[in-house]
Amino acid sequence: MEGVPVFMFLIALLIGCTSVIDAVLATRPLESQQEVTHFQKPISEILTQLCKETGVACEADLDYFVHVMGTVETVGSISRQEGIKTINDFQHFFVEPALVVGEKMNLDSNLRDSIPLRPFLNDEDARLIPALTVPNLPAIFDIFSVDRRSKQAAMIATSAYLCESPALPGEARACLTSLEAMSDFVAKQMGSNVQLLATIGAPKAPPTHKAPVTIVDFHTSSIEQAAHIVVCHNIMFPAQAYYCHAVRRTKVIEASLKVDAPSDYTIHAVGICHLDTSLWASSHPAFAALNVPNGAEACHWTVEGDLVWVPATKPTSKV
Repeated sequence: MEGVPVFMFLIALLIGCTSVIDAVLATRPLESQQEVTHFQKPISEILTQLCKETGVACEADLDYFVHVMGTVETVGSISRQEGIKTINDFQHFFVEPALVVGEKMNLDSNLRDSIPLRPFLNDEDARLIPALTVPNLPAIFDIFSVDRRSKQAAMIATSAYLCESPALPGEARACLTSLEAMSDFVAKQMGSNVQLLATIGAPKAPPTHKAPVTIVDFHTSSIEQAAHIVVCHNIMFPAQAYYCHAVRRTKVIEASLKVDAPSDYTIHAVGICHLDTSLWASSHPAFAALNVPNGAEACHWTVEGDLVWVPATKPTSKV
């Protein structure tokens, strides 16, 4: 197989096995569990090898500490009355005046991301996978052998819902599954003179309690410095995937947040302040969380695993 990427070979082999099964079923149904097992075994072995060789997040490897975010069927409902969660539901909202050195702030998960980081697919492999949209979920689940009743399936479905949701006026957004695709998106929005910021230092395990954090110091950009940035949120997909959107009229905050005893560690946190929220839906959770009207400034922390691309200039100090 020299010269053939492992992922491409395994996907082709998997599709081949699936085609054989489809051909058999078109002729006659499988008559016994033994026959079913006979066809399932090679596919299972291929998927095991795919997960091992590429590092994708197969269901057996997942150990989430978050609650199930609805169901796959919930994502497909127009009303979403059952409440599938979106990125907005998990932001840690605050207002800029709340940032005072020495003051305390409560964070639900101390900025720990519930979704594990995985390897990116290379660009050629990523193009083999259907786009992450709700109509493509059955094909994606089949390729990666994802149980539709699982928590992983619900999280991938949430990602699909986000990826096909319409952008706000003046906003550019994309769901990206390769480093090349992310580089192209950021360069198209901002050019190549950029720097990357990210929250680091969050606990490796879920916190056992909501320990408050103390604001040790912070820096904020000027409005001009963060007039146009790209924020990429880590979303659930078997391989690494990001929901990236280019946003305008923001300020970027970098802060040192010390978690009180008994944990006793410091988080380097990156936050975004949206200066104009007038285009946000009136039901956006930020307004209820902050008790502010639509249009008011709203800030949120990014979790570890999210990426914030900003112009390559240093922020100015506020303390």
